[in-house]
Amino acid sequence: MLLVPLTRAGIISPIVAVLDRVGAPVEKLLKRANIPEWARTDPETLIPTSSTARLLADGARTQGIENLGLLAGQDARIESLGVFGRLIRRSQTVGEALREVVSDHPMFSSSGRVWLPSRDEQVEFCHTFTNKFDKFDEGWQQLDHYVLMLMLGIVRLGGDPTWSPAQVHVQTGESAVFRDAEPLVAARLAFGQPATTITLPATLLRQRLSSPSADLQMPRDSIEAWGASAPARATSSRRSSRLSNAAAPNSVRREARTAALSSTTKTVPAASISAEGSGMPARMPPAGWWKKIGVMVRSKTHVAPPSLELKSFSRNFAAEKPTKGTITFPLG
Repeated sequence: MLLVPLTRAGIISPIVAVLDRVGAPVEKLLKRANIPEWARTDPETLIPTSSTARLLADGARTQGIENLGLLAGQDARIESLGVFGRLIRRSQTVGEALREVVSDHPMFSSSGRVWLPSRDEQVEFCHTFTNKFDKFDEGWQQLDHYVLMLMLGIVRLGGDPTWSPAQVHVQTGESAVFRDAEPLVAARLAFGQPATTITLPATLLRQRLSSPSADLQMPRDSIEAWGASAPARATSSRRSSRLSNAAAPNSVRREARTAALSSTTKTVPAASISAEGSGMPARMPPAGWWKKIGVMVRSKTHVAPPSLELKSFSRNFAAEKPTKGTITFPLG
């Protein structure tokens, strides 16, 4: 089954803020991008990721803002992304915030993957769109630039709003607007890469985040409910399990295997499956062939509840004397 990549509607909040600021017809732009207007006030609803790319492309073209993705990402407040952003923003250090992004991103979007590899004294903050797209498509370029600036914004929460990476890779094709972006003027840029990546010194991970402007605490059950409503991913559950296990410590993997081996799967028959030897095509409901409708009576209890006798005398309407039959009951 082909799954449509989805992302929480909070992703459009910083984009809409820029479009509102320049007086753009936001409702029309949302409609053309197949985004319901009420998604503006429901950041946890799911929308197609491609709709965000269409919104950026249409907004950039009709409003003459070539760098809309860069501008929206640069101006974004991370907490405006909804629960995902609030979980990131309440972190204590840059490293904790980046690890929060990695662990919670699958609950935010099914169209990408985030990871944090280390190389000597450097750390790479990586994001990739896992769906197929044209690397020179205007919408996906804008969305790639937007995501990069969100990533940069998270790192800059460490106290230096002017920090710039020494090296940046982007997944989409070359763009003059991107080359001229002020936050990236000192960075070595590489286009058409397997992932969009910011390289930062490992020492920056220990930098404490600036204090948030609002209380970001959330009830645990609200966070759990948010996680339970995560978008379905195109990767099969078996392959996802392998990917998760590959990144988990050996002790965690051993525990997972033990739990899998000790688990029992219980299945129950549907109520309409025929009972073997009954002579009827189906067990009720639905009813089998009716030969006679009579009054239901209660017979003498053979075994005290909750046990049930499977062998019992029943009336054969074609004969005068009782016959012994078998009744099968579903487990649930």
